[in-house]
Amino acid sequence: MVQMIEKPIKNSKELVQNMLKATESLGHEQLFLLIDLCDIQQPLLATIASWQPKQSYWLLFEQTPEASISEHGPLLLSLDIHNLSHIELLQKISQHCYNDNRLIGFNSTFPASTLVSHLRAAMQLSWHDDTGEKKGLLRYYVPDLFEAVNNIFTPFQYNWFHQYTLQWFFMPDDGQWQIMPVVPAKQTQLSVSGLVFTDTQYHLLLLWSDAFRFYRKYKDILQSKYHDSQRVLLLKLYEIACRADKAGIYSQDKLEQYYFNELGISHEAAAS
Repeated sequence: MVQMIEKPIKNSKELVQNMLKATESLGHEQLFLLIDLCDIQQPLLATIASWQPKQSYWLLFEQTPEASISEHGPLLLSLDIHNLSHIELLQKISQHCYNDNRLIGFNSTFPASTLVSHLRAAMQLSWHDDTGEKKGLLRYYVPDLFEAVNNIFTPFQYNWFHQYTLQWFFMPDDGQWQIMPVVPAKQTQLSVSGLVFTDTQYHLLLLWSDAFRFYRKYKDILQSKYHDSQRVLLLKLYEIACRADKAGIYSQDKLEQYYFNELGISHEAAAS
């Protein structure tokens, strides 16, 4: 269950304060950050790599099929919230990410080496269709998709994915701070390498992606009409995507028009 604060985060300083507060609430000193480096406009990797005193970080695409683009994938960073240099680095990262959100935080009692191996494995997704086994990348590390991905997991997959974490926290595109406490698994350190989705799960993931794509393209008009949080709007769009799927509407143009009709918005108004 995701918990949300009542008011959106106003600036990068509040973002830092919320991450520190979330970590302190568990009585922990270690804060882990997942940062999505894909298409980032700021030299964030260079900032982290050149930080003094030197801070360890891990590019999670390394040692995976995506290794050739490791500098454009997720980065894992471990920070001590009582270390002044680490706090200064957290502040710098938050300044980079506040207006271009790509940051997820979490807490864990496990060593970074365990987390790196696990998070790399969790990106490797496979599923089956009529032509056989398919493989792809599960971008759970994108804040706007994190909750949607978790909603698709089976109980076993949920336990496997979260087995090393205590809680997650993130700020989607609308600035609404969210905390996801982890329900402890009855069995820990489950021996699975990667995630295998059923055809149904993979199809649900595609529907969430369709909803998210529409939201990103038309978020200004959606927010002006509904005044809802991003989370509420995405759920609304996902329900529409499911209805469109049942109606056999698959082409992008027809799907967009279906969204507009269901939302009571003219396509012309959205394009203006």
